[in-house]
Amino acid sequence: MSVITRLSITAVLFLLPFQVSAFGLSPSAKDLEINRGSTDIISILVENTSNQAHKYQVDLLEAQIGENVADITFSKIGSDDNILIKTDDIIDVPANDAKYLEITVTADRNSRPGVYVYGAVVSELGELNSGIGIEPALTSLIFITIPGEIDEDVEWIDFSASKSFYTDFSAQFYLTVRNNGEKIVQPTGTIIIESMFGNPVELISLNPNGSRTMSGQIRTYEEAWDSFFAIGYYSAQIEVRSWEGGETYNDEITFFILPIEQISIALVVLVILWLLVRRRKNRL
Repeated sequence: MSVITRLSITAVLFLLPFQVSAFGLSPSAKDLEINRGSTDIISILVENTSNQAHKYQVDLLEAQIGENVADITFSKIGSDDNILIKTDDIIDVPANDAKYLEITVTADRNSRPGVYVYGAVVSELGELNSGIGIEPALTSLIFITIPGEIDEDVEWIDFSASKSFYTDFSAQFYLTVRNNGEKIVQPTGTIIIESMFGNPVELISLNPNGSRTMSGQIRTYEEAWDSFFAIGYYSAQIEVRSWEGGETYNDEITFFILPIEQISIALVVLVILWLLVRRRKNRL
């Protein structure tokens, strides 16, 4: 395996497979809970979308995640790590085909309970891109949890809407959370939209892609409501959990919708129709 001492990336989509060049990885993040003294296997799909067979180099690196969502730095795995993670250095994938990359994870009996993050960096071998000198590479993050006494501290900072008064049929909602603990925060829940009469009009799933907030991070999750028609006062009620079986957060906000442009167009049309009818009556 070639030595990569440090590598930074500026953006990672945590659950969705993404494509660069003529190959892809799926999923772009993988979770594993493993007990001390145990061994397990993680499978990541490497897809070759080109018309030629390709070889891909695999580098397993330790990941350090900063305060910002996209601030991820990779470094060589230290020899004193209590988790042994290994895989094949090279994987061959036929043209227009896919193959699973199997990664073996072994937790030492003395491993400390907590969350460990690694990256499987897969790069295409062969000629370098002309004029660039960089081989295409993709990264899949691996989140390994060793159960035990892991610090859990979630701070629900705010649930809000982008406006209190909307002039169209759409609204945007934001949930901001801070992870002061070590356990990964992965909010899941719903936002219920109710009319001024208390009738539910929409149920929105929060964070359907399962994006994570790592230790020390502040993250804002955004969801949108697009309605065919809406007017008047509405409320948005959120119910969300920090992770499966975690603490529940509830909040409610109100907002007003008055689609001025659509109402103006409707009034103009009505005035024109009224004038046409009046003119016709005068002729008679």
